[in-house]
Amino acid sequence: MSSPLSPSEWATRRSRIDPKLNAAGWPVPPIEASSAAIPAHTTALTEYPADNGPADYALCTGGRVVGIVEAIRAGREQSAPANGKPSRTRKPRSGPA
Repeated sequence: MSSPLSPSEWATRRSRIDPKLNAAGWPVPPIEASSAAIPAHTTALTEYPADNGPADYALCTGGRVVGIVEAIRAGREQSAPANGKPSRTRKPRSGPA
């Protein structure tokens, strides 16, 4: 799968975010998630297919997605709409991609 990320966004994630996830016990494989298949081991999959576009990271353990991480540029405010839900909320796909 070719990366939809710009080279600078990819490099920023690899140099700033991946090490933090790895240190927290969420190893990040060197490849993007190519399908909605969820591994049984603990991992952080990148560009994981979601209903409203790929999630930056899907935190997986025991064959389940247990969390989603969305990276935003430092200094950029993340505002919530009136319903209180962040506008970049991701829901993993429930079936095969």
